Amino acid sequence: MPAAEDTVALAHHLVISRTLRSLLALFVLPTIVFAASATLAGGMDEYEGRLITTIDVVFEGSPPDPAAQSDFLSILKIAPNTEFSAVRVRDSLQALFESGRVANARVEVFETATKTGPIRLRFVIQRQVQIGEVRIELGPVLGTPISEDELRARLNLSQPGTRLSKQIIVRNADEIQVYLRDRGYFNAAVEPVEEVGPSGTRAIVTYRITPGEQSRVGAFSIDISGFDAAKVRPLLRLPPNAPFTREALGDDLKRIKEAIIADGYLAPQLEEPRVERDAERNLMTISLKGAVGPRVKVNIPDYPLSEKTMRELLPVMREGNIDVSAIEEGARRLRNRLQEDGYFFAEITAVCTVTPPTPSVGSNGAVETCENLNPELLSGRSVEIRYQIERGRRFRLTDIRITGTNKLTFEDVEADLKSQKASALGLIPFLGYGRGYTSLTLLEQDRRIIRNYVRDLGYRRAEAGVLQGVSINGENLIITFNVIEGPLTRIAGVEVRGNKIYTEQRLRDELRTVIGAPFSRSQARADSERVLALYAREGYVDAQLNFSVVELPQKGEEEQIRLIYSINNEGEKVFINRIIVNGVTGSAQTQRTKRNAIARAITLVEGDVLRADRVSESEREL
Repeated sequence: MPAAEDTVALAHHLVISRTLRSLLALFVLPTIVFAASATLAGGMDEYEGRLITTIDVVFEGSPPDPAAQSDFLSILKIAPNTEFSAVRVRDSLQALFESGRVANARVEVFETATKTGPIRLRFVIQRQVQIGEVRIELGPVLGTPISEDELRARLNLSQPGTRLSKQIIVRNADEIQVYLRDRGYFNAAVEPVEEVGPSGTRAIVTYRITPGEQSRVGAFSIDISGFDAAKVRPLLRLPPNAPFTREALGDDLKRIKEAIIADGYLAPQLEEPRVERDAERNLMTISLKGAVGPRVKVNIPDYPLSEKTMRELLPVMREGNIDVSAIEEGARRLRNRLQEDGYFFAEITAVCTVTPPTPSVGSNGAVETCENLNPELLSGRSVEIRYQIERGRRFRLTDIRITGTNKLTFEDVEADLKSQKASALGLIPFLGYGRGYTSLTLLEQDRRIIRNYVRDLGYRRAEAGVLQGVSINGENLIITFNVIEGPLTRIAGVEVRGNKIYTEQRLRDELRTVIGAPFSRSQARADSERVLALYAREGYVDAQLNFSVVELPQKGEEEQIRLIYSINNEGEKVFINRIIVNGVTGSAQTQRTKRNAIARAITLVEGDVLRADRVSESEREL
């Protein structure tokens, strides 16, 4: 016979279930929480402020796990020996859902005999099933070999540790199916199987793959007006009876396009290839149609270049495209080449001419004509793209100076500046610029670099300007960056917020920021990385942190700030479930040998905590 108190508590629990389940069930979906808060508060007035003696966490649908139950207790925003608060109950359920480890949750309230006495809370949790392992069972491959590594690369969503979802598993199975079809295995079958382990929280997902027989090419028809396909057929990867893959088809389309461009037709008009499959014979029929488009000539009258160099510099001569973006990119590359030769302020203008003329492109010999070129409307015509060059004066950049501050010298920033001074080594290819290198665009970038350097020294409001000077003989260029420092900013204090795993002092030990020193944003970022590295060394690889600045009253001419490091999410300790080595080549035996050698070389072990320092050490060993 149960004790009187137990009987009363049980009976009252049944009553509470009728009233509170309808109210607290509103917590089950986070999207409803806030809309239901007013109703919830009204239905829980009788518990508000009452002492909570105990809080329990129990699992529904999975066996007890004391360690996990204790972990979930630490997530709750409400604690024993405190007063009941509906808001804290709601926040606790919200925190459980946000942990990503809970599929469903509810709260049950137990009373003693009196309606004003202490109460007990029980959080009933359905744990989220996670993927513990992903396996691939690959059947016989009748055609071009397929490795398990290739298939695993398509399982970007079904990774160990992620939430088990039928939708995600099916989507990854579809991605494997698409990949196999791209490889020519159109009869492939992919069957995903899920097996939940005894714990009820980990599942093994197995993809059973039967590739079947690879399709072969029955015929490849090429019908491009103005182009003789006979000269390119011996180079194709997809002759009759060859194994079909989308990759090989892409390579063949590229070869055909390059052959047309080599004939002087720089904008071929090719339709999407039509690919049909005879399912009964498992043969592919490919049909490619199109036209060679207009004949295109590129001229640079004031800057003689070899045909090879022009092809390297100008996208219109190798990419099969004469739209305005490709033309302008060619102008930019020509400008860069002239600047490397000392014509730092050269100007390049592209103009186009269509023969015979057509009203659709506007006046010939104009910049606007290049903007209006449409290869589809220009078949049977010729197009000339002319790059007009104004070189300007040729200089040697002999000196770069920084004035207005004694905190920064040219040597401090030389490695980061885009502009480069003349160098004797520049006479040797690939070792520098003999006449130096700069431009108006690069000078603007360098101005911002120097400004940011000074700001990182504590002068947050610093500005920089740029001046150009020429030597008396008119051949040497001198660049001067003039800095206006502005007030210095010092760090008056440092705070760390949001930490639970480590004490504030432990985190402060990782910081290199000194109170009273000038504020450096790069130093603050580096300190953030050091704190995150501390977490990562202990397996908390998902920790997130940012820093912010709070303005304080100025002291004299110096500004004061407080630096706050906020840990938004410490995450959970991550363990190594399985180590997979991808990318090895060779026969099956060779691949196994290589994988075993790599596994012996690295310091990572399945089942251990994932530590960032060991990952780095393993990379060094490899």
